[in-house]
Amino acid sequence: MTQLEILKSRIPYDVEDFEFSDYTEYEAALNQLLDDSRSIALANLYPFEDYYNYILPNKYLNWQIRCAVELFVLGDKAGYATYSENGIGWSKFSDGLSRMLMNELIPNASAPFDAVKPEIE
Repeated sequence: MTQLEILKSRIPYDVEDFEFSDYTEYEAALNQLLDDSRSIALANLYPFEDYYNYILPNKYLNWQIRCAVELFVLGDKAGYATYSENGIGWSKFSDGLSRMLMNELIPNASAPFDAVKPEIE
């Protein structure tokens, strides 16, 4: 199954409280969510690199789906750091995602490219 097909199974076309004008708009919205979640993951995994052409590592494919669903569910609440409704609340990082989800990303730490290796005598 592709990432889009998996996301379609989690966010159905006839989801309540959200109307798409047609199926093409629905697929475009899901593709945008996948692209956004990929960018968020890569920006956190490779904070000091130009990751534009990078492929998301396989171990983060499930993370990408869960991130896309979380972005979809948050909708217009994505700009808030904390949110509560009817006694239920949650907090998130400034990018709109839950701490639990963001803590799953392990940044790639490496030395700067132009660093000089000290010689051992």
